[in-house]
Amino acid sequence: MGKKSQTSDDFVWQRERCKKCDICQKMCPQHGLKFVDGVLTRDQAKCNLCGICALYCPDQAITIIKNVKRKT
Repeated sequence: MGKKSQTSDDFVWQRERCKKCDICQKMCPQHGLKFVDGVLTRDQAKCNLCGICALYCPDQAITIIKNVKRKT
């Protein structure tokens, strides 16, 4: 039996590009982002993947990918 494809959205943070300026965390209207020990973490219960963090990131370290196909 073959695997089914499922679409979802995805949040990608590129650590090597990020200068940890904290703008993403400050701009998030849902308060869904925070830095923990130098790593950006996303609270999935709060973050709705609106993309405002990616829009304001001066380092272009955040990407929101819509409708990613995943096999289940």
